[in-house]
Amino acid sequence: MNRTELLNAVDSVESISELFALVQKEKIDIRMHSFTSASNIPPKMLDLTDTQVSPLEKLKFAVKSAINNTRYD
Repeated sequence: MNRTELLNAVDSVESISELFALVQKEKIDIRMHSFTSASNIPPKMLDLTDTQVSPLEKLKFAVKSAINNTRYD
């Protein structure tokens, strides 16, 4: 899949399990941001104060960011 197709696929998932199945199938590199020992990137705490955005939407945003940063059409 190219970047546009992947972004559309992320938008169309309806559950966290579907999202992670897509991440696994397409080998999308999602790195941990919350614990410094989890990866080699600087820590970035998740914003848990915004309760208007669902956890699924927050994860979709993270996956789309990873796609935009690593995939080229």
